[in-house]
Amino acid sequence: MKKLISFAVLGLASLSLGGCAIQHGEDGAGDPGQGDQAFSANWNYSWGDTKQSSADIGTSVGRTCFLTGIGGNFRPGGTIWDPPGSWNPASGGVRINAQGHYEIFVNPNPGQSIIVQARCVNGATNRVFGTWTGGADTVLGATSTKRQCFLTSINNAAVNSTYTSNWAFTNTTDFVQVHHDRYRWYVGGAIANGWVSASAVCIDDFTAEGSYGVGLAPSAGSNTVPMTNVAGSTCGLTKVQGSLQAAFGDWNDELVIAASGAQFSLTSHNGKAGAATCMQ
Repeated sequence: MKKLISFAVLGLASLSLGGCAIQHGEDGAGDPGQGDQAFSANWNYSWGDTKQSSADIGTSVGRTCFLTGIGGNFRPGGTIWDPPGSWNPASGGVRINAQGHYEIFVNPNPGQSIIVQARCVNGATNRVFGTWTGGADTVLGATSTKRQCFLTSINNAAVNSTYTSNWAFTNTTDFVQVHHDRYRWYVGGAIANGWVSASAVCIDDFTAEGSYGVGLAPSAGSNTVPMTNVAGSTCGLTKVQGSLQAAFGDWNDELVIAASGAQFSLTSHNGKAGAATCMQ
């Protein structure tokens, strides 16, 4: 079994002063490709850039990745009526590429900056993906005591020629989320202006350790709530709300999950709010 190192550089990008994708590893008792069961290993990644870029973060076989943080400026560039190639929705998250590997990616409007944080766990039982593109929430699958769902990416676009004032995440009420009722899991949201899509993933064979929400942070401040401190747990984002308009190069202006030992916390900065679920 390959032992995970505690701090490894996976790839380079032009993150302000030559940034990089960073893996914060945790030693695990299992191999990433082993059977579908409660995870025994997980990995954290961070990626930020001022241009479209991505980093390979490993196989999708027996591994599932989801968002643990997102921030920066999600202002899109251009519109769908502009010349080909000039429309640039702002997006970021994790996805599976053509090679069957997960990649962490950002696509900021040139001149802006976006940062995302992600976590991968060594489990993929009954894994399903879904994307909401506005309107009614998208059904992800049936609710069960062993199923957990998390956000994986957000895509923010303008919809008309006045994109400077008609795009999402400029106010405190815009949000995307995964949620469930008695019967089904969903991914959806509510956006006042613009057009947003959000993607999510669900996996089975995990035990919930609790769901947590962090309130709207002041415009020049932050809010933090403690989450689980059960050893062996992990947490992922289930809701992103509020302002995604960080000043250029402010890589700390985000909604983010952090961990110190077994203690997890959820922090919102500068007009953001959100929610997360922890599992074991």
